[in-house]
Amino acid sequence: MKIILKTLFLFAMILTVKPKDLVCDRIRVMTLNLSSNFEMKSSINDLIKKEKPDLISLQEAIWSVRGASSGRRRLPSGGVTIIQDMAKKLGYEYSFGYGVDEEPFNELRYWGPVVLSKRKILSTKRIPLGGRRVLVEVIVNTGSKPLKFYATHLPPYWWPGYGFSLNRIKESFVSRQKLIRNMVKFLKQDLKNTVLAGDFNSLNFFHETKPIEDIMNDTYIESGGLFGATYPSYIPFVRVDYIFASKDIKVRNCRTSSYIPDSDHRAVIADLEY
Repeated sequence: MKIILKTLFLFAMILTVKPKDLVCDRIRVMTLNLSSNFEMKSSINDLIKKEKPDLISLQEAIWSVRGASSGRRRLPSGGVTIIQDMAKKLGYEYSFGYGVDEEPFNELRYWGPVVLSKRKILSTKRIPLGGRRVLVEVIVNTGSKPLKFYATHLPPYWWPGYGFSLNRIKESFVSRQKLIRNMVKFLKQDLKNTVLAGDFNSLNFFHETKPIEDIMNDTYIESGGLFGATYPSYIPFVRVDYIFASKDIKVRNCRTSSYIPDSDHRAVIADLEY
């Protein structure tokens, strides 16, 4: 009788143990534009504490040392350490993508996308796309399989510092098309276990992101969403913030946040499984 029970127990164990490649990891990701804030903002920190994302793509993230200068904005004389402060307070690792040392990053200041990660960052690099726009890549240990996570920020149609004109709108449209093509060309080299998130400044009804949608899933649409407006934060009427996932990743849920007083965008949050 004991031999039979032992045999049945071993058989049950064999049936319940999954091969390593069948083990699923679940992860929550978020994308949010920081609106070039110079210091930590309570509503942004509260949102992160509430949602507890494993990975965050932040745009318009500033870092500068004491005495650094900027051609467009006056930086605080004491420097800007908002990302370092957020990471320390909220318990995240972070990466500005220091792998490539070229403008707009130098030893004095940085403005652009950045990644915060609850998971151990295994490697990081910065991929230039052209026009001073980049992908910040981090590879993180999420459990059974590493995940490639990319943060980016593409140029807007209009901004007071750029001036308003039909020519400017056309230039930004052409620029985003080129940047998206460069992005897709890079991502297609290895799309497995890949997530791309950021402020694309691409209006969804113009289908500027279609080249990305051809190779990756738009997590909001994949989860059954229809509108998903993220800008402006108070009364959003256009969708410019996206999270894309490679087709081997299952989208469990994707949604936008409520109003965030300290940002002009709403966040996008996605729960993924792979």
